[in-house]
Amino acid sequence: MTDELVSALLVGTYGNSILYTLEVLAVIRYYSTSKHNHDSGLFQAMIYFTFLLDTVCTISTYACVYLVCKSSSSFRSNLMNLYFIYSTPSLIGV
Repeated sequence: MTDELVSALLVGTYGNSILYTLEVLAVIRYYSTSKHNHDSGLFQAMIYFTFLLDTVCTISTYACVYLVCKSSSSFRSNLMNLYFIYSTPSLIGV
């Protein structure tokens, strides 16, 4: 049972990495064009804030996977009690 949970966590992390890479490319493309000069400061601040939150989420997901994979078996038995950060799905509505 625990190996299935770790596998699901790894698959979710890989999916998050792919989406984060697409987000990085979109942010680079947005700021490399002159299009962002015409947008309001609030809109640009929202892009920075969203990118910052997703960066923190991605790093915390990597840290969680590292702790689960490298910790003892007693930690793996308590895998269901972990609190995961779900900022990526909540940011889709922003």
